[in-house]
Parts: sequence; C-alpha cells; structure tokens
Amino acid sequence: MAKDWIKTAVNPKHKGYCTPMTKATCTPSRKALAKRFKSKGFSKHQKGGELKILIDRINKKDVNFINRLKDPNRLTMPNWADPNGYSTHKIAWAGYNGQAVVYPQVQEVNGNLVDFTNPAFKKWDGLKNAIAHGDTIMEKPKLAKQFTENYKKFYPTFHKGGSINYNISNILKVWKN
Repeated sequence: MAKDWIKTAVNPKHKGYCTPMTKATCTPSRKALAKRFKSKGFSKHQKGGELKILIDRINKKDVNFINRLKDPNRLTMPNWADPNGYSTHKIAWAGYNGQAVVYPQVQEVNGNLVDFTNPAFKKWDGLKNAIAHGDTIMEKPKLAKQFTENYKKFYPTFHKGGSINYNISNILKVWKN
C-alpha cells in the first residue's frame, strides 16, 4: 500500500497546476510535492530520459575509452570481421555479482588500436587488458546494456548502436592463465 500513495496524492486532471510554481492553482501542498519530485529527479524524462542522464554521468568519468568516444577525430582501424568497415571501440559489458563492467573490445595500446575480438586473442583478453589499464566503468547491468546498445547515438560520427554481453562468472577461473 505504501507504494500506491502517489495514486491518491496526484490527480492527473491537475497536470500543469504548478507550471510555473507561481501559478495561482499551485497550492502550498502542491508546490511542496512538485519541489520534492523535482529534487529527486522525477523530472528526468524532461531532461532527455534515463539514457541521456546515464550518458551525461559517464561523460564525466576520466577513462581512456570514454575520452576517445568524445573525440570526433578518434582513431579507427579496419574491422577484421567486415573488410569494408572500421572499428573504434566495440563496447561490451560483463556481469558479475549484480554489477557490470563496461569496457571496450577495441583498445588503445601504445598509441595503436588493438581489436581483442580478433580470433588471435582469447575470449577474455579484452576484459583483462581493460581492467589492467583502468579502461573500464562499473554500472548496473540494466544501464550497462542500455549504454552498450545505444552509445553510438550520443557520440560524434556514430550512427548505430551495438551490444556485446558476457557473464564473467567464469573469468576468475581464466584470469590466472
């Protein structure tokens, strides 16, 4: 019952009564509720939605692959799987203990890009290298999935998103190899 209090507290017919809050229909109790909603991020959809907020938060992180994403003149390399294509990141995520590690499969190593999805590498080499060099971010699995599927829509010169998802419960076994 505690979760349903909002249904009785807000009347849909009163939408806009407190926009702006100086409006005569904005009673003190409505104003208080509107301020509470606004302060707790209930207006996130007006700011571009959950994904936009996630991208804005991720952009503040000082991680190499995020900085490369923001650079419109980022390094590119031929895509080994598609001779007509190019790769810059191939962002993936791996879930572990309710968290997710987001990392690039294409990483900058000594000033050059290396594609760890290439069959010359083992499955976990990209994740291992990203962790070893601090080229990762931690997110909740739902947000990691959203980010990897949609990041290309938010950074310059990308057009489509992609997603690679792994469960790394077995990575501890291969980490020592």
